[in-house]
Amino acid sequence: MRLIVKFKIEKMKIPFFKLTILVTLLLTISCNKENDDELPTSVKGQVRIYGTENPLHKGLPIDITLMEQYTPHDGAPIGSGGSAYREIATVTTDSLGYFSFNFKGKSSPTFYLEPQSVPEPYRFSVDLASLLDKYSVIPGQNQTKHIYMYAPGWLQLSFINQGPVHVGDFISYNLGSGTDGRVYGPTENNPDAMPVLRISGNVDQPVAFNLFRNGEWSSWKEYYFIPAFDTALYEVNY
Repeated sequence: MRLIVKFKIEKMKIPFFKLTILVTLLLTISCNKENDDELPTSVKGQVRIYGTENPLHKGLPIDITLMEQYTPHDGAPIGSGGSAYREIATVTTDSLGYFSFNFKGKSSPTFYLEPQSVPEPYRFSVDLASLLDKYSVIPGQNQTKHIYMYAPGWLQLSFINQGPVHVGDFISYNLGSGTDGRVYGPTENNPDAMPVLRISGNVDQPVAFNLFRNGEWSSWKEYYFIPAFDTALYEVNY
């Protein structure tokens, strides 16, 4: 009876032992495959003034975040386009505006850089599509990505009337960014009436004009280029 009992116990242990080995082997293969997809990646760069290769003045510290766009699992927050976004790491630039990241990333998600702080008087106006295009980080590569911020320029407009003046005539201007205004009559002899508009330096800034003269409308657009931190006076003849 003891032999029979011992024989039955061994018969029960053999399948269980094989099953344990099989499960362990499958888990090991799965983990190794997952680790193989994680690619060593590095990215470095500098925060610079748009239109130049110069760093921001005064060595202003800026927080730069490495973000990941991925397909969410159940319960994950959904972003635009059915994607979710999460922070991988955040670093602060040094006194010269340099930053760097070293991480392991899979090839399937999309990684990109995004500044979390923008010091005055600079601006950073980039939508998500542009972030994914200009500041994407490719896993498995050592790469350099500089981030460009807009420095201000100032545009002063002098309105010069070339035609007869009628009561109620005016000319309006619009920069398309919430900055607009209206002027009644010429301003060439009245500097205090000349508007000074803050625009982005080192770019062609469009300004739309609408003229209401003697009950009729006319419209046109002009482009102005002002170097960063400069002020320029332009005449508008109407």
